[in-house]
Amino acid sequence: MAVNSYTYDLDNIGVTTLQVLRPRIADAIFKASPTVAYLLSKGRVRMENGGKWIEEPLMYAKNTTVQAYRGYDVLNVQPTEELTSARFQWRQAAGSITISGLEELQNSGAQALFSILKQKIQVLEMSFQEWLNGKIHAASSAKDVTRDILGLDEIVENVAGASQGTLGGIDKGTYTWWRNQRDTVTGAGSAYTDRPLTKAMLTFYNDCSKGLARPDLIITDQTTYEDYEKENHDLLRLNTAKDTSMLDVGFENQRYKSTTMMWDEDSQAGHMYFLNSKYMSFAIHSRRNFVMTPFATPHNQDARTAQMLFAGNMTASNCRFLGVLDRTGLTYA
Repeated sequence: MAVNSYTYDLDNIGVTTLQVLRPRIADAIFKASPTVAYLLSKGRVRMENGGKWIEEPLMYAKNTTVQAYRGYDVLNVQPTEELTSARFQWRQAAGSITISGLEELQNSGAQALFSILKQKIQVLEMSFQEWLNGKIHAASSAKDVTRDILGLDEIVENVAGASQGTLGGIDKGTYTWWRNQRDTVTGAGSAYTDRPLTKAMLTFYNDCSKGLARPDLIITDQTTYEDYEKENHDLLRLNTAKDTSMLDVGFENQRYKSTTMMWDEDSQAGHMYFLNSKYMSFAIHSRRNFVMTPFATPHNQDARTAQMLFAGNMTASNCRFLGVLDRTGLTYA
């Protein structure tokens, strides 16, 4: 009876622990990544209920029927094809919480059991935070291209347009309208007072813009962020504008024009990503939003295990407004 009663307690306390922590787990995981936290603040993290693919509708051509007319002129009613879609694969991830039989015996009170489960879930949450942010910023060569979520290196490629690869099932090398912007800045022996990085950013910002569509997030590494500050330290003293929504979740930032500029410890060295959140999103399957499975006992262990499950991917809908500025060739005297 004691064993059965204890098993019953573990099941129920496990469920209770998850009910207490579940509302904040996914939110905390996303808000630990500057890039995803920004997308979240812009309403670009969305739930999907299923489907073989994550589909992103694309507008790739103009409607050519627009014309001036007078009186009884014949109007152009020729059908046009200006819409298509990019298809992104679902990517899955899982992490496990295991409590051994010995740990159960050592924490045999309801409060003690709740406490150890809470700690284990929090450690798993932190591990998912590191995993998510790391995959977003990792070089594609360091990732499992068939399993890992897409990151900035795959979506905003640091190669010339004609050499860019396939994204969402569409070949950037063939379809020029699907290519992201990319440029380099060099200057061995430059002085901070020459502001080579700032000058390059000015041109590149405009390259990633058209009309009212402009980058609203620049994400880079710590060194590049500090080099920008050193080039503009006098001006930045006078300009105290910040993105308060990002400050509220703990991320220091500057304003470049009207754009939020942040650094990320996982960002690839020498990369400045100019992003437009309108054309990016993070899709999550509604049934795999960092959900926890019930605890189960393996047939060959004195332990019980539950999994935290995720399914989703990062997507883009207009790469023309996304860009990467490579400053790895820039050094200062």
